Amino acid sequence: MILPEQPAELLNKKCLKICGRIQPESLYGFGRAARACSTSETSIRRAVNNGLLKHHKIGHRTVMLGIYLIDWIKAGRRTGRTSAHVRAEYSRVA
Repeated sequence: MILPEQPAELLNKKCLKICGRIQPESLYGFGRAARACSTSETSIRRAVNNGLLKHHKIGHRTVMLGIYLIDWIKAGRRTGRTSAHVRAEYSRVA
């Protein structure tokens, strides 16, 4: 099934709505970042692990600045997970 592409105007409104809740100078952990970006904590972790979302280590904690989250959202919220990864993961489960 091919999904119709969403108009850029609609995507920009959605992006602005999400980015409006994020304070650029605040620090976010995985859970808080996931809630602020309306995504899962796993997606945030994947993006960090694949180098697509900037982060800092403070002791043993990983934190992200709000501006990094805004940049990541504007870049399309990529996590580095491809459809091949998804198929392989689900073929192991079945």
